[in-house]
Order: sequence, then structure tokens, then C-alpha cells
Amino acid sequence: MSFIYSLTINDYPIYIGKTKNIKNRYNNHKSACYSGDDKKLYTTINQMGISRRQFYEYVKINILYENVPKHYEDRMEFLTIFLYRDFGFNIFNQRVSITEYLCQHNKIKMSCSICNPSMCNKCNKVYSKGYIKTHLKNCKF
Repeated sequence: MSFIYSLTINDYPIYIGKTKNIKNRYNNHKSACYSGDDKKLYTTINQMGISRRQFYEYVKINILYENVPKHYEDRMEFLTIFLYRDFGFNIFNQRVSITEYLCQHNKIKMSCSICNPSMCNKCNKVYSKGYIKTHLKNCKF
């Protein structure tokens, strides 16, 4: 189970992410921000003049969803990013398009047995490429 969270500056959301440990992730964002990481998010925080000492004062982490099941984490993160973008927020996530992640069947591309079919040579059932390895380990035939 994990969290979907937002980072905000002065109550303006700038980043949406997912994590299993919210406190560690918040600290990791702070460390990355002042370690020379040139991601747009961290560059923006530095350009705003927010010092390391002021980070927790100005950059807040907000839990949007908690106890998100593992198989919904990525989907929830993407949908939340696009919801915020639809409302006009400039979210700095590196991921650009949900179409890179979801197929036309509205499933995760690697988990879709229609887009990425693989057949089990033991039981002759069709599974997605993302699941076939797990199935082969447990196939009873």
C-alpha cells in the first residue's frame, strides 16, 4: 500500500508523486533539491530562493490518497497529475503523457494481455508479457 501525494509551495501544487514512506520521500526531495539535481522541480525551488533551512517552511507535502493498492499506484498517480493539469496547475512531473503508460483498453500497457500477449507453453493460456513470468513459476501443468 502506498500514498499519492502533492508537493506545494504557498498552497500551489507543483508535483504529484507516489511513495510507500511519506516522511522519507519528503526528506529525499529536500536532499535532491540541494544536491545539484537539475530536475525542473528542484531548479524551480532553488530559483525561488528557498534555502535548505526554509525548505520545510515553504515546500509542503500533502497526502492526497492513502492505502492505494500496488496495482493502482501508477494509474492513480497519472490520473491525479492529469486532473491537476486539467485544472490549470503546472505540475512539474517528468512523465508527460498518460498514453505512454495506458493502452487503448485502459490498462497498463505491460499488463494488457491484448496488447502484449504471451502464451504459456504448459497450459496454452494467454497472459500479458508483464505477468507471464509469474504465471510460469506457478503453472500447475
